Amino acid sequence: MKPFLLTLSVFWILKVSIWMICTVAISLFFLTDDPTISVEESKMMIGVMAISLLPTALIVYAILSLVGTILPAAAALQDTSFGQILVTGRSVFWRTYGNLLLGNGLFSAGSLLLSVFILQVFDESEVLGLGQLLYFCWELTAMFGMLLTATALCIAYESGQLEKTGA
Repeated sequence: MKPFLLTLSVFWILKVSIWMICTVAISLFFLTDDPTISVEESKMMIGVMAISLLPTALIVYAILSLVGTILPAAAALQDTSFGQILVTGRSVFWRTYGNLLLGNGLFSAGSLLLSVFILQVFDESEVLGLGQLLYFCWELTAMFGMLLTATALCIAYESGQLEKTGA
């Protein structure tokens, strides 16, 4: 478990770093230089953080498609050398990238649309229930996103192993 958890931690740190960079870059276009933050600007910042998830996902999915097969290899206690992982990643890059975009992307977009629908249907007097429902959508997206990512990376790893053995 240790090699897998260490590798996963590196990917999470990388993902958060990319998200922070994208958020700062996008916020430069939307936020003012005024040191006081109004309620509208704080709501806008949440929107900016949500918008910055798109470029973050595109970048992180590309990285995962290229070297993400190190996670299944580490979990199976197989060869995790960077050269081997890079060869495997390059051979199945576009298929893995497509799986990540279609699986995670479509599920996340559906969950986001459901959240927007919920916000439009309910008014602010139902804040507690609304917050719990939105939290449920967020958790569902996170849970299934990890599952879909793991599935795509395992498929890529297995495909790479089959290509190496020539089967």
